[in-house]
Amino acid sequence: MNRDSKAVADDRSSVVRRAGRPDAKQLSSLAEATFRDTFEATNAPENMALHCRTGYGEAIQATEIADPDMVTLVCESQGTLVGFAQLRWGESPSCVVAAAPREIQRLYVAREFHGLGVARQLGHSRVPGDVSERIDEMRPPVRTSKGTRCECPEVSDLAI
Repeated sequence: MNRDSKAVADDRSSVVRRAGRPDAKQLSSLAEATFRDTFEATNAPENMALHCRTGYGEAIQATEIADPDMVTLVCESQGTLVGFAQLRWGESPSCVVAAAPREIQRLYVAREFHGLGVARQLGHSRVPGDVSERIDEMRPPVRTSKGTRCECPEVSDLAI
């Protein structure tokens, strides 16, 4: 991510789209970099190394992209991925009352692109394809670094 972030802010061609297999390598680099930027200061180096070794890599992100119960969206500008979001379906805590809820599993933006509307673009994007018809509620992460919490007793002690 050594690009001028002002170029992205001025670039009207940035687009949010569904990730494809060819994005896996660049996505894995972005995912690891944004995770480290967010959590490295509050975690032991050996824990960060283990998490990054087992959570990020071209094959791992390719598997996530191909997962039918997950949608990975990327924000791309001038050929560079500058942010991504992952939405997933599956079992929900009992306090979530919806026929087809989705969860925002991950939403990250490269540090140098903070404040430029990338997260807003990702958050306001229509989920491509027919999956949007499977959704009737969106749940936030259980807990974020800013303290957002689900009030469900089943998940209130978990942290992400």
